[in-house]
Amino acid sequence: MVALVLAIVPAGASQFASAQAGAPVLNEPYDGFSNVCRQRIVFRPIWRVSLATVDADDVALIVLNPILRLPAENARFDFLATHECAHHLLGHMDPASLRERATLPGVLAQQELAADCWAAQFMTRLNQVASIRVMAERLYRRGARSPDGLYPSGEARARRILACIRAAERQ
Repeated sequence: MVALVLAIVPAGASQFASAQAGAPVLNEPYDGFSNVCRQRIVFRPIWRVSLATVDADDVALIVLNPILRLPAENARFDFLATHECAHHLLGHMDPASLRERATLPGVLAQQELAADCWAAQFMTRLNQVASIRVMAERLYRRGARSPDGLYPSGEARARRILACIRAAERQ
């Protein structure tokens, strides 16, 4: 694993942000990640664990909860950074796609499963299967119910991730 040094820019912390302006930003959770995923990764206190977004200047960002900096969260960090990258690469952050997500039933669930699959296949090709399997197990333990009726259930996500690993291994 490559040493990871990220600029940590909490929302509304301009003095801290300017103090960190010279800090290197390395978007390489594992070897090969930044060859495709070029979004900047930042840690901010957010109510979710991870989020794909764009900033005020329309720069693509992957925002991660600081909990993912804990050593016990390495596999989850790797998978979620890749999952959020997938949202950007698959066009889920485009205005039309965001409108569909907000207005059409099932679109959010489809996008989540697509991002999970893309992440699983990408990471499999880079020999990161152990991290993916850790994440699939964590999701599976969430059970068969959707957390909010919009996202797929943990079991559905885990099954999709494992199927996508197998598909990538056959390629």
